[in-house]
Amino acid sequence: MYWRGFLKPTSASLEYLVQIDLAPGFRAIARVLAPPLLVDRFFVRSRRDHLHVSSDGALCLYHPTDEAYRPGCLVADTIVPRVLHWLKLYELWLRTGRWCSKQAPPGKPNVLPGIKDQL
Repeated sequence: MYWRGFLKPTSASLEYLVQIDLAPGFRAIARVLAPPLLVDRFFVRSRRDHLHVSSDGALCLYHPTDEAYRPGCLVADTIVPRVLHWLKLYELWLRTGRWCSKQAPPGKPNVLPGIKDQL
């Protein structure tokens, strides 16, 4: 099952075509389909912080153990706000080279505050 639609994080932002897939185990996987994310190696190396996206293009929205999406939850209430927040952070990262949000160190689950604490 998936949802595909356009999201615009701020009035000054581009519109992004996003797809959110619900994978087995109720894991939500979001990708930006258009416009393409700037993930060119040279450009990314010129940034101070790394881009929070996996090698397959999935956005890093939460630590896998954070249970951001559970059966019975609405994607519109749980994942879409995280994607909008990620897109705001991405646009700031493009301008500043910094990922302006708290982040979980690799291998350390449950250290991120809830998304509403960051919005």
